[in-house]
Amino acid sequence: MSTVDRVMDIKLSRVFYLLVVIGGPLVVAFFCQTLVPERLQLALLVLAFAVSLFFATKDRDRLGFTFGSLSLFLFYIWTLLDQNMAFSNVLTSSMARSWLIIFGCTLGISLILGNARKQEWMSFLWDAMLVIGLFYAVITIVCWLIPGFHDVIYRRFFSGLQTVVESSDWKAGFTNHYSTNAMYITLGLVACIPLILKKRLSAVLRYGALVLLLVALLLTTKRTHLVSGVASVGFALCLYGSRQKLSTSFKVIVVAIIALVGIYASSLYVPDLLGVFERFSGMQDSTSVNDRNTFQALCLVLWSQSPIVGNGLGSFAINFNMTGLSARYIAQGHTIMSAHNCFWQVLAEEGVVGFVLMVLTFAAFLCGSIRLLLKLNRLAADDHHMRAYLSASIALQLFFIMYCVTGNPLYDMQTYVPYLFSCGIYLAIRRVAVESGVLEQWYVRSARIGSHRMHGDRVRV
Repeated sequence: MSTVDRVMDIKLSRVFYLLVVIGGPLVVAFFCQTLVPERLQLALLVLAFAVSLFFATKDRDRLGFTFGSLSLFLFYIWTLLDQNMAFSNVLTSSMARSWLIIFGCTLGISLILGNARKQEWMSFLWDAMLVIGLFYAVITIVCWLIPGFHDVIYRRFFSGLQTVVESSDWKAGFTNHYSTNAMYITLGLVACIPLILKKRLSAVLRYGALVLLLVALLLTTKRTHLVSGVASVGFALCLYGSRQKLSTSFKVIVVAIIALVGIYASSLYVPDLLGVFERFSGMQDSTSVNDRNTFQALCLVLWSQSPIVGNGLGSFAINFNMTGLSARYIAQGHTIMSAHNCFWQVLAEEGVVGFVLMVLTFAAFLCGSIRLLLKLNRLAADDHHMRAYLSASIALQLFFIMYCVTGNPLYDMQTYVPYLFSCGIYLAIRRVAVESGVLEQWYVRSARIGSHRMHGDRVRV
């Protein structure tokens, strides 16, 4: 059943619920540079949180916490109450206010959705992310095919902004920077997982969408997004098919070989597809890579000043603007810089306390999601919808964590909004599994299998 069919089957109030609670944050995350100004962003997120809270109260949903959700909530509270230097600085006060409101509202929405009785929002979320990702992929390919088309987009939406990428560069697509464009396309690639696994459409449409997203991602020439995106999607697909480990691994290897041969053959006619690999070969001499070493050195200096509680949200940007390196970035339009490594930046700004809470959050949600999927593979093979949603959640979580090593996903709404939703998906599926007794069945079955093996019996699993 498609998303349209599901929407027709539910009440009008639920349609309003999906559009506001899911659609609102996604619009903010995916169109914050073009269609949604800052004040409207804050208004949409506050409205979405209020509506989700109203429906949760109306449906009498009970809010529960897991170890991961509690760690995430405490991390946010710690960031909120820590020494917020950002509010004492005119430059970073707007950034801090927006982050605290948008991150806080999205966190609240995700926790509420994770405990909601009605689960139609998960299908709507992945379908919406896929459609938006395909939109950015198509625009990227059109900008590459039609010289000058990106100039039209740039003049219409980004003429008042300075960017690192030239206005004539098609890599940026419908954004003001090719990194943001690659981010959106990668999220669309992750959202393609349920489409492939649920097999709602023909194979041509399913894999056509996948190829379109991969081609657009290659055209952006972003190394981190390509590696982390493809790796996370491949890992999630292998987990989904873990019941047939040998055949699944074999399929992944075959697909990888075909993809490499296809890329090489295509590059003979479309040389731009190899742009991302050329950037890999020039990493040693890359100015951006060398600058990031300086960013991380500054984080160590800040951390040494206050190792336990940190220096507060925004302290890296404030101190970076006092260095000589900041002049070049400010001239390019980057008035607020991040360390391009969330682990180092959180350590500097939130100290050991915030760093530990963040790592615990990442580990608890990712490990919990993987364990839950493996258990569902054993007992609920027929419920492929939930397993498909959970596989996509795992891919998104893994992409987010990998991107934290080289980017700013924890501070960019384009990434932390989808990440928080993926955490909500794990909480929702876990709640269904607990209430339906699936996890209890798994533990009973595991104990029975262990008992049979102890006595040397043959067990068919």
